[in-house]
Amino acid sequence: MKKMVHRAAVQLAALPPS
Repeated sequence: MKKMVHRAAVQLAALPPS
């Protein structure tokens, strides 16, 4: 489960700043 959370954070960081 922790891996999923970490992956979500990485995806958010990959997104361009709004």
